[in-house]
Amino acid sequence: MICRSIILLLLVTAPTTAVAQDAHYWTYQYGTRANLLGGAVIGSVLDVSATFYNPGALSLIVDPDIIATSKVFELSSVKITPDVGAQVSLDNLRLDLAPGFVGGLLPFRFLGDHVLGYSLFTRYKFKSTLDAGGTGSLDELPQVGVPGDYLGLLVNEEDVSEFWVGITWSVPLGRRMGIGITQFGAYRSQKSKTRGLFEGFTDAAEGALSTREEGFSYWHFRFLWKAGLTLEWQGVSLGLTVTTPSVGVLSGGRALVNIAQFNVDIDGDGTPDPEFVASVQDGLSASYKSPWSVGLGATYSPRELTTLHVSAEYFGKVEESTVMELDPFEAQSIGDTVTEVLTQRLDDVLNFGVGLEHDFKPTLGGYAAFRTDFSAKPADAPLDVAFSSWDIFHLSGGTRFRIGTADLTLGLSYGWGSRRVEIGRPDEFSVVEPRALDVKYRTLRLILAFAL
Repeated sequence: MICRSIILLLLVTAPTTAVAQDAHYWTYQYGTRANLLGGAVIGSVLDVSATFYNPGALSLIVDPDIIATSKVFELSSVKITPDVGAQVSLDNLRLDLAPGFVGGLLPFRFLGDHVLGYSLFTRYKFKSTLDAGGTGSLDELPQVGVPGDYLGLLVNEEDVSEFWVGITWSVPLGRRMGIGITQFGAYRSQKSKTRGLFEGFTDAAEGALSTREEGFSYWHFRFLWKAGLTLEWQGVSLGLTVTTPSVGVLSGGRALVNIAQFNVDIDGDGTPDPEFVASVQDGLSASYKSPWSVGLGATYSPRELTTLHVSAEYFGKVEESTVMELDPFEAQSIGDTVTEVLTQRLDDVLNFGVGLEHDFKPTLGGYAAFRTDFSAKPADAPLDVAFSSWDIFHLSGGTRFRIGTADLTLGLSYGWGSRRVEIGRPDEFSVVEPRALDVKYRTLRLILAFAL
């Protein structure tokens, strides 16, 4: 059986991939009640989280709270099992703060019925570090073909975050209808680096070395807008939202390529093929596109103390585009011109959610919800900047209670998903063919929110 460390190293001799929630739109939810209802509140008139969910509802809130803080403690797990004919896996277990939310109203009384609100929250956040290593002896060293000792190391680091700031305008059209729009400024940062090393030493005092380090980082600032309409009629509340694609404003990026292989037979002809390809580039431009979307929601109270919330949102496609492109450079060992392009392409997605709310008494309420979080990553885009092609399903529940004038929320949310994905591509610098990976994702969140 080929040992764990060797297999893991060979896997990363293919191009770098990112392990992150980078192709999902409904992973995180915001606010007090909206968080426990799984975000199925597009048609609901709840609190100032309407600045994100439906700007049209903001002007219909009778007594809007200020969401002073919303903290979510997240325990997440990503397990990757390569298809290599051996029991091999990489696990990442992480405890961290999930994105929170702060929002409220601006105190401009001269606006009359017109309402201005603000919101600050993290839209995407994911960090992951996967590492493995080992030493030992093999009857046949990979690509060398004779017995020997080896050292194998692998480290993969990922960091994705996106922060949104929004200003919302909303106005009521009579007593039962409201319209509004939020302008968001979105700052996105993504870093990815994979380092792999294989060293072999044979009984004949011959050595082999294969090392590969690839990484990129970029930041991008853009604008987008979300418009909303809310209508209350005979105990039913309806909502409609439209979100525009984003418009890029500023960006920057950096990339690293470092490949060195000595006494390794890449093409299998029995002759070693030494390789050295290296480039560090800074000051690159970057671009990130987000889709347009349309959301529909409804709230209905079949019983006086029980309310049903349902929502669905359709996200359009993002056609293939360049996120970042390295300047062409010469491969030092062979003289060929190397071009590296980081691309983005997203399929259309339809998510839906349902939430149930019950008031046991005026100061105490209970909540339960289910929502989907389908991935927009195309199955046939292994080299895309996004990697998270697995669909996620979320269950959440909890309680809300009042102490004086404070509204407190406490709840739990569990999410799960899995997918078989393909990574890598054959090129003149790879010693292995592309590989299949089985990925399992789990997350458990403790939800704490406080509003005044």
